Amino acid sequence: MVAAARQEVREQHFVSLTIKNVLGVKSATITRAGPVTTIGGKNAQGKSSILKTFQMIVGGGSYIPDNPIRAGEKKGEGVLETTDYRMELKLRAGGRHEIEVKTKDGATLPLPATFLRQLTAGRAFDPLEFQRMKPDEQLATLKRIVGLDFAKLDAEHDELFAKRTEVNRDAKAIKSRVDAAKFKPGLPEAEVSVAELARELEARLANNAANAGKRLALDQLRQQATAASAKIADLERQLDAARASFADLNERGKALSAEVKALVDQDTAEPLKSIETAEETNRDIRENAVHRKLVAELESVAAQSTKLSERLNAIDAEKSAALASAKFPVPGLGFTEDGVTFNGLPFAQASSAERMRASVAIGIALNPGLRLLAIDNGEQLDEDQHALLCGLAEEQGCDLLVARVSTGPECSFVIEDGEVKPAAGAESTGTSGAKAA
Repeated sequence: MVAAARQEVREQHFVSLTIKNVLGVKSATITRAGPVTTIGGKNAQGKSSILKTFQMIVGGGSYIPDNPIRAGEKKGEGVLETTDYRMELKLRAGGRHEIEVKTKDGATLPLPATFLRQLTAGRAFDPLEFQRMKPDEQLATLKRIVGLDFAKLDAEHDELFAKRTEVNRDAKAIKSRVDAAKFKPGLPEAEVSVAELARELEARLANNAANAGKRLALDQLRQQATAASAKIADLERQLDAARASFADLNERGKALSAEVKALVDQDTAEPLKSIETAEETNRDIRENAVHRKLVAELESVAAQSTKLSERLNAIDAEKSAALASAKFPVPGLGFTEDGVTFNGLPFAQASSAERMRASVAIGIALNPGLRLLAIDNGEQLDEDQHALLCGLAEEQGCDLLVARVSTGPECSFVIEDGEVKPAAGAESTGTSGAKAA
């Protein structure tokens, strides 16, 4: 019988952990001794290897080291039993490792890795690890728990911010050029054509030359008339011809005189002055054109900067809304871009008890299905911290596996040379539950 690939999994609690030939463990079985199961022993006896084996079973490949099998052996095994499941890790030389998950009735799950990710989010979490993390690691972990991954928004924000900075820098440079550009009002936008002014002057000079020719002709006619009149007295014999000629010249003179009276000479001073000042005027017009272009460019860049600022504000608003609706594992827990906070202050400024409470809650949030957390170097906890940790485990309904350098009565199990030995006071307390190899 094969179970479904994905199913609703109820909370799982620790029952037992059996290990053979893994890391420093030769053979050991650890059973639940209560909310806190303490594994004691001297250094380098195998107690940390028990926690690492638990991590290898539920965490998968990322937790399996290069040489996980005990020295001198060819294979190793680890079996974690929970309320409803049996998880078996089989280690083989050459890296041929496999994991198998079975239900209590013996049904094998077809996709064990998928099931374990569903059960533990792929992380065997030390609840005290969170408070030992660097601020940026704490921030990333908390964001993942509450589902507030701002990576894409932050990337867009950084890109837009950099782009706006560049745009504003360009705007500042253009503004400096606008301020430096000369602008004189009252000038046309197009430059004055010197050639056209020269043609205008040439036309006017030609007109005036024609007028001068006509005046000269009139003077000549008058001279001819005077000469003809003088000849009348002296040249009687030519009188008729002279009178006819005179009459003709007189008529022509009248007509030309009327035409001459209507003539109007054009002023040549204005085009001459325009030609003299055209280049200066054109220079001013070119400067005005540059000024207009820079003003338009500045307005465009300013509009672009405004648009980028609006998107940056929208990103900040979106993040604020997401933060406002997020559900954090512990009341008062939150974060800013600088790191995790507690009651509005940096997480590092919270009390030891507050940091521990938050770390345990985060550890549980990372392992929603398997209510089992592992702590190495438990001897580093003082009496108050240990008591608080035990109380939190019971309060949150989860189990703790704690390894510590000790062989005293507080130990549920004692590991010596890779095997379980009777703990001090085991006969009176009945807490050892050990199965020696």
